[in-house]
Amino acid sequence: MSNEMVDEICAIYLPPQNAIVISYYKPKINDNLMIFWHDIFEYIYSTFGVSISVIITGDFNINFNLDTRASRDIVNVLAGYGVYRTIHSYTREHFNGTQTCIDNIFTNIPSYNAYTYNGHISDHLSLIIEEVYDAEKADEKFNVFLNTFCLYYNKTIPIGYKNNSTINHITSYEVAQIKETLDFIREVYVETRDEEMLSLYKSYKQSYLIKARVEKRSINENKIRQAKNRVQTTWHIINEETGKMKNLNSNNTPTAEQLNNFFSTIGQSTHDKVQNTKCSPKEFLSKIPIKILSLSSLDQ
Repeated sequence: MSNEMVDEICAIYLPPQNAIVISYYKPKINDNLMIFWHDIFEYIYSTFGVSISVIITGDFNINFNLDTRASRDIVNVLAGYGVYRTIHSYTREHFNGTQTCIDNIFTNIPSYNAYTYNGHISDHLSLIIEEVYDAEKADEKFNVFLNTFCLYYNKTIPIGYKNNSTINHITSYEVAQIKETLDFIREVYVETRDEEMLSLYKSYKQSYLIKARVEKRSINENKIRQAKNRVQTTWHIINEETGKMKNLNSNNTPTAEQLNNFFSTIGQSTHDKVQNTKCSPKEFLSKIPIKILSLSSLDQ
């Protein structure tokens, strides 16, 4: 839900945990904060019951470390519903050196422990759930986070599949999950150039290729087994696999994902294709033969 320049709020319900996670952003201070959160909790408790676990996180643009009317209002109204502030240190360091606590996590879960982490990628500090990152090495922390996130995401928003006529098979849930993880790790590596991410990407890619081949073989076997004309179906599959089948799909318009992948990787892929000349640009250009074309006027 978005109310331009007033409030932006997004929520996700986790049925296995009977919990709701709310992400909130407020660009500016407004006078209806208490009414706003009162209405939110009236809806939550009337819909899911008062036993539901609640986590509210986001950028409130209110300095909770200052005793102001705005900070008291939101802390008091949330406390009235048993939801309390967990972050008490600063969450943003401004260019002039001042520090404010404008980001926070509120929850009614007693064992919930939260703290800040400076990832040096923003002027806002990250808010971390301690249990999620209970690992020693960086790749182990990432795997714990990714697996936890994917677990709750897939339970809450299950993936739907449909038959794609251009592929002629339905991707299994397991292969789709590996492919999504593979794409995500690749995006992280492209952004960070972290060698650990590259190693993780290669490992997931190998697993994905093996699973995809096994699935494709099984699909083709089922096609042949269920076909009325098994010989014709077999040759149809062979032609598809060897590239001899003509593409009957006239819609060659690239998808948004294909365009995004192309433009996000074209710079690096072009750079990788350029051979190292081991000399300066001036020396390199001097070795290139240049054909001179001259023009002269003709008498009528």
